[in-house]
Amino acid sequence: MMKFVFAASAALAALASATALADDAQQLSAMDTDKNGSVSRDEMTAYASSVFTKLDTNGDETVSFEEMKADAEADRKQLREQTGRRRGPRAEQLKARMDDTLKSSFDSLDKDDNGSLSLKEHLAAYEPSFNKADANKDDIVDADEMRAMVTERLDARRGRRQ
Repeated sequence: MMKFVFAASAALAALASATALADDAQQLSAMDTDKNGSVSRDEMTAYASSVFTKLDTNGDETVSFEEMKADAEADRKQLREQTGRRRGPRAEQLKARMDDTLKSSFDSLDKDDNGSLSLKEHLAAYEPSFNKADANKDDIVDADEMRAMVTERLDARRGRRQ
């Protein structure tokens, strides 16, 4: 029985890692608009700007927490539909925790504390990850730097689960 539990846990961890890797790869692919296998700072900025435009559903050139939350809820719904998972008994608790995390993230990005994100504040959220991934500081994240970033993120996720 214990071997089964361990094997099941390992399988779930592998699936979660594969899903995280696929998500990272998909996002990096979306950023790489010229499809040369690397992401320039300009490509990252253009991608982040397009995400901002998608989030700004009312077109007022700011993103409110409500807009960000609606987008997150749409993503969760899409994930449930893709995986065939239904909302279980703990779904509301999990949703509340995720909303709290989203609110904390939103508040940390809202540098002027006005209750909405400007494009400048939104773009600033992408900079630290890009700067960290750009190991040689040439304003381009190449394939090797991408792999290193994804590996580091997967290792961090595994560490949180252990």
